[in-house]
Amino acid sequence: MLSASIPVENVKELYSEYLGVDAPIVQRLKKQPWGAEDFIVRDPDGNLVHFAQSIELREAGHGGSGNGLSSQIGGPRHTREERPSRTKLT
Repeated sequence: MLSASIPVENVKELYSEYLGVDAPIVQRLKKQPWGAEDFIVRDPDGNLVHFAQSIELREAGHGGSGNGLSSQIGGPRHTREERPSRTKLT
């Protein structure tokens, strides 16, 4: 079962990095009919993690260097002042 789906800016570069460290690839890099390019890996705990990029965004020039494995895992980067506020649910 898929555990996470993470949009990325340079899916081809990230896929190459995972191949380079012999990560268990569940689905090879693939162009999807709905306009995405994606792949799925299995993490050390057995979770499936999906990485995808809109082909439209890539062709528009989004997704250059510096968007590799280390920068993708943490998600969006915010300074403390930019972080969305959290409200307590009761």
